[in-house]
Amino acid sequence: MGFLLRTGRRRVVTDSDRSATRAALNGADTIPDERRPVDSLSRAERLPDLMLELTDTLGSDLDVAGLLYCLARASTQLLDIDSAGVLLLDEKGRLIPVAATHHCTDHLEQLQADTDRGPCLESIRGDRDVSCPDIDHEPERWPDFARQARDDGFRSVHAVPLSLRHQVVGGLNLFSRATGALSDADRRVAVLLATAAATGLVHWRTVNHIQTVNGQLQNALSSRIPIEQAKGFIAARHRLSPELAFELLRARARRRREPLTQVARAVVASQIDIV
Repeated sequence: MGFLLRTGRRRVVTDSDRSATRAALNGADTIPDERRPVDSLSRAERLPDLMLELTDTLGSDLDVAGLLYCLARASTQLLDIDSAGVLLLDEKGRLIPVAATHHCTDHLEQLQADTDRGPCLESIRGDRDVSCPDIDHEPERWPDFARQARDDGFRSVHAVPLSLRHQVVGGLNLFSRATGALSDADRRVAVLLATAAATGLVHWRTVNHIQTVNGQLQNALSSRIPIEQAKGFIAARHRLSPELAFELLRARARRRREPLTQVARAVVASQIDIV
């Protein structure tokens, strides 16, 4: 497989990609230093399909984790950022990490949940966008989070609530290795994606009479495990980056019109090989 899908274009896998893959396979989670320019035309072309994917949740068999992985991955493809993660709120207002594009991002999401401090928590509680263009300039804002984010190589972070008519169900975290605020265009697209995901989650809960938030959250958490296992399995077996492994997994699910979790479980059980 010689190409990596980003912003609707084909890009040859570089030495930086391969080094990142080797690091991931060795237990590290290095993100390539390259900055990815955002192709506005490709973004405009891809947004309608993504919006449909995030809001088409009327069926009873919605794969919640698959939906939120789609949100996180789409954010890294369409925005000038390096990593993304999604947290959901449980019935007691606690944050639960559900999807992330990289392991280090997942750890940062969990850290926010454990310390009850961080940009995503601030965004969710205030139902507003939160931006920290330079983490080094605000070390006391979220001390534990800022320290770990710097250790992971991130210089700026932005958070957007998953909110529909002030009903907040979670938050989207956007991480960058460079300092600076999101551009106005990126911010609008981030809000659009987050709102679409919130719309899908709220409508699915309503239509399928999910009486509790925890019922939906349990769906997401039970789906997350096989997806992560399948990503690791594919990456290790074929020496691919976790990001490319997920793209192959998702492409198989979309091509066969099967839930992402179902495909992931089949991969883990060695029933199919998608490469």
